[in-house]
Amino acid sequence: YFLHIVDQAIVSLNTRFQQYEGYEKIFGFLFTSDRLRSLDDKSLLAACVNLEGALKSGENKDIDGLELCCELLFLQDSLQKSMGPLDILNFLKKRSLIYPNAVIAYRILLTIPVTVASAERSFLNSSC
Repeated sequence: YFLHIVDQAIVSLNTRFQQYEGYEKIFGFLFTSDRLRSLDDKSLLAACVNLEGALKSGENKDIDGLELCCELLFLQDSLQKSMGPLDILNFLKKRSLIYPNAVIAYRILLTIPVTVASAERSFLNSSC
């Protein structure tokens, strides 16, 4: 019985880390202000277009990658060092008319951990 629970825990953790790696590939450039500042124009454009594709459903899209890139290029100079995503979102919310795509991208980024937390609940229920 104990080995079954340990196996379930290992599979659950492996699945969760794979999900986080996928999120990091899509949203990684938005995690901190330092990471955002470290990107050159070409890398930032590629990351923004990748994010647009990930958030696209058919013809509907949440953000425009090219516009997001322009907003983030302008934003790079305005951010302080070592700001996290919540700090950046709070900064952007005061200027939401200037950075509409960036606000949407950061809101989506900050809701992702909530959606992954359901794995803990299903793990606890299955082990009881």
